[in-house]
This record gives sequence, C-alpha cells and structure tokens, in this order.
Amino acid sequence: MFLPKPVYEALPCVYVVAGIVCLYLVSGVTLVPALMKLESVLLFASGVILGAAGIAIISLRYTYRKNETVFVKYTAEHPGDVNPSETEGRSRPEVSPAHK
Repeated sequence: MFLPKPVYEALPCVYVVAGIVCLYLVSGVTLVPALMKLESVLLFASGVILGAAGIAIISLRYTYRKNETVFVKYTAEHPGDVNPSETEGRSRPEVSPAHK
C-alpha cells in the first residue's frame, strides 16, 4: 500500500511537529494529577522519539536523493559501467586454495 506523494513527503515534518508539541506539553498539562509523573515521562519520551525519527527520515531522504542524482549523472556519462566503485583501480581479491 502506497501513500499519496504529498502525505509521504509531509510525514517527517508531522513527526517533528508532533515531537515538539509533546515536549511542550511536558511543561504542565495533565489530565489526572495522580498520573502527572507518568504522563510527563511518556510525553517526554514520545517527543524525543518523534522528533528524532522525523529528523532521521529527512536526513536519509536527503542523502539518498543526493546520491541518486550523482549516480544517474555518472551512468549517463559512462554507459555500461554500472558500479564505478567496484571497477576503479581495483582487482578481484584472490581466493586461497584452502577456501575453495
């Protein structure tokens, strides 16, 4: 199942905003005074996890898209050479007879 592109692209930002909201709510909003400490811990943990997840996803998408652009540009300039890191100045390692 695929998400629509606008939803998919907005999710990391939603995670970060939800994390910020959770961290803001730690400052004193509580529904039941007896559970204030538990609510604070859960809100703080949720805020940190949501914020970190959103930032990690944004970072991973940026890195992937940057590398994909470089790879597409390289393959357009060098057709037939699929993986440049394997072929540049390296030879295949020799396997010793004991490992065959």
